[in-house]
Amino acid sequence: MLDRHIRLNDDKDIDVHYFHKIVKPMVRAPRLHCHDSFEIAYFLDGEGEYTVGGRIYQICRGDAFLFGSYEPHYITRIEEGTTLHTLNLHFTRSLLCSNDDSVLDNSYFRFFLDRDDHFSNRIPCGTAINREILTFMQRCEQLFDQSPEEIILALKPMAATLLNDLRVDAHLPASGNAAVRLNGRFQTVCQFMIDHYNQPLTLEQIAASVNMSKAYFSTQFKRMNGISPWDYLQIQRVRHALILIADTDMTMLDIALKCGFNNTANFNRAFLKVTGKTPKSYRKRVAEAE
Repeated sequence: MLDRHIRLNDDKDIDVHYFHKIVKPMVRAPRLHCHDSFEIAYFLDGEGEYTVGGRIYQICRGDAFLFGSYEPHYITRIEEGTTLHTLNLHFTRSLLCSNDDSVLDNSYFRFFLDRDDHFSNRIPCGTAINREILTFMQRCEQLFDQSPEEIILALKPMAATLLNDLRVDAHLPASGNAAVRLNGRFQTVCQFMIDHYNQPLTLEQIAASVNMSKAYFSTQFKRMNGISPWDYLQIQRVRHALILIADTDMTMLDIALKCGFNNTANFNRAFLKVTGKTPKSYRKRVAEAE
């Protein structure tokens, strides 16, 4: 089955990953699984349960799910007698956004960013927008036997059309409102956390980097990203720790301190929450794979 990952480095990084995924029946505890790309998943077969942040969704055959950048999501149950088969597309924001980060670019992502109490990651089978998602995913599969440049050239207008139709289906207005402008500030603060992950940051300092109060910043960040700013920062720290564990012989304490944790207890707790493994078990797994 198709599994292709392409990355173009020109004036900006464009990262796209299209793949099939098959998972057998199981039950497992939720963990903080997320990634910097947006995700579209279409369930060709199977039934189960998705834990997304603090919500639990039932998965049925023909459902589609959409996740924002760094939004925690994890399949926690697959029913006995069924096997999940999904089509998955991961893509970074740069697929559709220009260097000047215009409001028009941001409007493509309104479905992910402008959330209210009625928002749902699940697009149920049988709806017109669900059928459009399936058609989009099938067309993506046909594209991926071409060169990376040809794939991106064809994928851009396809993705722009689908995301705009998702916005319209969710009855969200076009670009230009406060939510879109606010998203630009959160892109700035995300970059601030990426750049300063190894420093002893507080929520007050992070909020101050975009001139917001701690309470307002925390509430709006989670509403737009589906994850708290503190969890986002911990993910950045763990991402760097993964590299140091795999590529160096540094002690866990040294790695913890280098990645912004003030002790190994907090490091171990965050690492387990993000990866589902302890730092020591991850290093052992890396060593056994060599």
